[in-house]
Amino acid sequence: MINNKRLLNEASYDDIAKVLNLCLFKEWSNMNLIESLSHSFNFHDEEKTKEILLQGLTEFWDSKCNSNKNSVKAVTKATQLATKTFEVINSRPVRIIINNNIAEQRRHIQKQQRASVRDNVLDQGYRDAENSLANDTNTVDRTKVPEEHKTPRHKKRKALHKKEFKTLSRTEQLKQLTEFYGIKGVLDLTRKVSIPKKFASNIKALKKTYGLNLQYLLKKEEHDLLKKISQCRNKESLYAAIKDINPFTKGSALPYIKQAVQKLCYLYNDGLLKNHDHNEDWFRIMVYGDLFDYIFASEEGYITKRSECHSRIIKSLKMLGLIKEDEPNVKLDFIFCNTSVTGINDSLICEDKPTENKSTKDIKKTQKLRERSLIYWRSILHYSNALEYLSSTSCRFNKLNLSITTTKIINNITVHTILKEVSIPASERSGGAIADFISVVISLMRTIVKNIDTIETILQVIHEDNLNFMAPNDSYIYDSDSDSSTYSTISTSSNPGENWQATEREERIKERVNEAISMLNEQHQSQYVSTDWENNAFNNNN
Repeated sequence: MINNKRLLNEASYDDIAKVLNLCLFKEWSNMNLIESLSHSFNFHDEEKTKEILLQGLTEFWDSKCNSNKNSVKAVTKATQLATKTFEVINSRPVRIIINNNIAEQRRHIQKQQRASVRDNVLDQGYRDAENSLANDTNTVDRTKVPEEHKTPRHKKRKALHKKEFKTLSRTEQLKQLTEFYGIKGVLDLTRKVSIPKKFASNIKALKKTYGLNLQYLLKKEEHDLLKKISQCRNKESLYAAIKDINPFTKGSALPYIKQAVQKLCYLYNDGLLKNHDHNEDWFRIMVYGDLFDYIFASEEGYITKRSECHSRIIKSLKMLGLIKEDEPNVKLDFIFCNTSVTGINDSLICEDKPTENKSTKDIKKTQKLRERSLIYWRSILHYSNALEYLSSTSCRFNKLNLSITTTKIINNITVHTILKEVSIPASERSGGAIADFISVVISLMRTIVKNIDTIETILQVIHEDNLNFMAPNDSYIYDSDSDSSTYSTISTSSNPGENWQATEREERIKERVNEAISMLNEQHQSQYVSTDWENNAFNNNN
């Protein structure tokens, strides 16, 4: 397509006015006029373009206000629009229109350059062919059979060198790890043998950068009690440590801590944890119910489901048409569900196994379901950057061992990683291990709730924005044919030429979401004991 548009800075006012006068009275607005000029002219420089737009629109509105041919209604409207011209021209939507105009010119030039190179190659090819045909064909030995072309060997991929790797930014390090050790945009850090040990410290730093560790979230009174429990070496001292805790305390995990420690004392007293040869139901009734399920079940706005329950995520994705109807439903051993906001569904899932061996089938099942959860949450948020703030988490019990795994989308890369592995100690002498397990379960519950609070916060921002700007939620989530990675199945209809309203809305919502999430993080973190090393190392109470 040939670009015949003139440069705006070479156009006269008459040229500009000719375009502006094509706009009907009922469509008068500064934005509509600027869009018309963008369709008719090429912009050269942002600041110069703004200067010309301001001059052109000011003169246009002046002409409408001072013309005897215009009605009172037209003069009034022109006067009102003239007062907003400066603000509109210096707004973000106009910057978007200008930059899109310039970017379109750049793409056109690059396309022309590629076409020119292609034409030159073809012309050279034709000339070479003509010259070849003109040569004396008798010089060719037609009896000689040409050698078969050998299939070129694929070059061996270069190794990822740690020295070079260390110089890269965290974003580039993640890309490099995915390129060398990932599969189709998925980096699975749960498979410890897949990445060389030499990158262990770098991966640890990456996990810290992107929040892929389970942060301890304990209130002061909880932290103080757990420190006391960690010093216990028998069931008598454990029981004494929690004896005076009020079991009806609200807004605290103290009742859970008391119940968990008491239950362990009973189990230790009867030696029930020494024998591990039990089935799933025994562990659920005798161990998991009080030491794990209770704190989730008692959280306001949530419910828990146990044993052979089906994931609502899969059913919801089928209703949205994002997965095939014949995809089987997923059975799980434990689901933590949000009930306060319609449509969020499963917040945490867990599988139980009465063996020490890890079930590959369960690992693949929960991994895929975590990916599906991200797809679903993205579909209900109608905001392309939503996944930047979210993660999907699952747990797995193998007898007394608990493994917590999460999935997060980072720069279009799907990352699976283990957040924490912890065990319920079989011995009453392990006060520290008991305190650690309880701390992890409390922190896990609060991390999951924080993730759902983030979804609610984003939804609130979007609903407020839709009302303020009277805009429908018209983003549509398309399901790609590829099933190779989570992000590949999450896309919105976008192209370089999309209108400024959609682009400006995305940027506007992004700013408001960032502000809202920052406030949420501050409120969330202010409730809990600091995890800062210096603060804890030099705390007189330690």
